[in-house]
Amino acid sequence: MENQTVRQVARISVGGKSVRVVLSNAFGEKPLTIGAGSVGIAGKGGEVDQATLKPLTWGGKSSVVVPPGAPILSDPIALPAEALSEISVSIFLPKKTALSSAHWDGVQTAYISGPGNFANDAAFKADSTLNHACF
Repeated sequence: MENQTVRQVARISVGGKSVRVVLSNAFGEKPLTIGAGSVGIAGKGGEVDQATLKPLTWGGKSSVVVPPGAPILSDPIALPAEALSEISVSIFLPKKTALSSAHWDGVQTAYISGPGNFANDAAFKADSTLNHACF
């Protein structure tokens, strides 16, 4: 993937008033560049409830480079969510990025955009989908 946005929906088990997103480059051999990210309450068909859509930050910055073999934890985001809610996480990948790990048994749809940063858009046209958890 390059110059594309990936949106993944995850069901959370415990509700709360805020979220943090952990991304990993544990199996990556090169640095992972994240150009932007967002989180919000999932809607239908890859959409996000616009009223809940929040940009992700890492140390106050809107982009981050994750070294090979390392995880990264986002800053806390105020996002009230009930237990068993579905949360959408969107990540914009500006540089060529290989899929280095996936949860093949995590049967959830990942939405992959055409060219562009759509991380902070409530909806975007998916050029393709994957039927497993990418992150």
